[in-house]
Amino acid sequence: MKDPRQAHRALKRDLEAGAWIGRGYEVAQYQLHEAVFFGKSPVVVSRFTKRWRERGYLFVERWNRVGMNRLRLTSKGRDFLLLHAAADTEDLFVPARAVAPKDLAHRLWINDLRVVLGRMSPKPELLLPAWALERRFVPRLPAIPDVLSVTRGGASTRALAVEVDLGGEPLRSVFVPKLAVLQDVLQGMSKEGSAAILVLTSSDRRRDTIAALTSNLDGSIPIAVETLPRECGRDGLLSLERMFNPTVNPTSQPEAEKARCFS
Repeated sequence: MKDPRQAHRALKRDLEAGAWIGRGYEVAQYQLHEAVFFGKSPVVVSRFTKRWRERGYLFVERWNRVGMNRLRLTSKGRDFLLLHAAADTEDLFVPARAVAPKDLAHRLWINDLRVVLGRMSPKPELLLPAWALERRFVPRLPAIPDVLSVTRGGASTRALAVEVDLGGEPLRSVFVPKLAVLQDVLQGMSKEGSAAILVLTSSDRRRDTIAALTSNLDGSIPIAVETLPRECGRDGLLSLERMFNPTVNPTSQPEAEKARCFS
């Protein structure tokens, strides 16, 4: 056994990066770069990834063996974070397997939203993806959004629920009724503030259909419907960011590194 004084150094940014990965279930390396290492060279992120993989804190896999790096926290990585009080146990996920290909596009969009909403000003007090909401609320909420952002400003609270719709659910019988239930959930959460739902969907046609079908729902919790960006990777992040903040300058970001798009 090693002397405890020989343990690996706990760098503050490494702990922040590990916690961000653990909260995201599985994330792409470009997402980690933008969320934790923003403005730093890609070499800095690669060194972190290599260092934590070698220590057994991360699983690192390539999409189709040639694409983007997919990062997952290991149980050893979780224990390291908990030892240094970098996160709470219930916030960290240690998946035994990589996200299935059929679910990967949805998971990537959700973590893209974690990046973009996490950079909003004022910064959200609470920013949780669906898998964290499922764990946190007992009994389970009757409708769980893909991302929930809660921001406090003075005495008021603003809640934003985001749904990523990739066209896999029937609109009339499943998706739109879920939005109606989600309105009720938000109504209960935001008694002293405001709330809204944003739907990001896969095509302009589906966007228009959802907008028409939701036009008669409860207007006290407004529902906005937009089309997902056609771009992926950093380009996709920038497009999402302009959706929330139209003043973002597209030239203010470094040249986009192309990540594979999933449809």
